[in-house]
Amino acid sequence: MPLPHEGRSIDETIAEDLLYGLVEIGRFIGESEYRTKELILQGKIPGTRVGKTFIGSKRHLRRHYDAMTGGFFADRGVAGA
Repeated sequence: MPLPHEGRSIDETIAEDLLYGLVEIGRFIGESEYRTKELILQGKIPGTRVGKTFIGSKRHLRRHYDAMTGGFFADRGVAGA
């Protein structure tokens, strides 16, 4: 049975998943820094602040957009997971 983190350490897997800063998050979702900040602050996309830095999760953002557009997870009733 394969490991959920594909044999890499858990810390490495989390680090690879995180996006640091509005520019990096925005680039990942195809939005400007300003628009990304507004979407996070309004609760329209998953993300948070750690100190003064906004962070996001690639995995959570993928699932969020997948659910919004009726993709794989949306077909199975998993919204925002």
